[in-house]
Amino acid sequence: MGHFSIIYPLSATWAVSPFGVKPNKEKIQAIMNLCEPTTLAAANKFLGGKSWYRKFLPQFASVAAPIISVKNLTKPNRKKFVWGPPQRGAFLQLKQLLINQPLFLQFSNDDYPIILTTDVSKVDLGGTLQQVINGETKNLYYHSQITSAIERRYDPIELEALAI
Repeated sequence: MGHFSIIYPLSATWAVSPFGVKPNKEKIQAIMNLCEPTTLAAANKFLGGKSWYRKFLPQFASVAAPIISVKNLTKPNRKKFVWGPPQRGAFLQLKQLLINQPLFLQFSNDDYPIILTTDVSKVDLGGTLQQVINGETKNLYYHSQITSAIERRYDPIELEALAI
């Protein structure tokens, strides 16, 4: 019996195979072709589109923080939207992560333990789920988020618990 693999289109955003999940290359290319946002609506659209890929990108929230800071303006302050060098740098770095990172998540193997690693700061927190199979580290999932004003007051142990 021959060996073959089938790619199942889960959605327009993902492709699923017997080995794991990866993003749709056409969607990645569409993001690469986007121009820099010049309005709050365009910044929201860019970040919203990129958020679909955050599970493939370690430290997504850290990199995106400058864009998130201008995106989360309160209604009275929305006219104060400014796209400056920090946002431009984050925009370019997020696009580069899409083409430079290995964007593939493995399915877990029940025969091996799952390793949870967390990383926290007062600005953001995140974690990874991984397995080491035959000496090779397999990435199962990445998570990251910006901490809220209230969460920034948490003690380090509370932030670690939140990351879990």
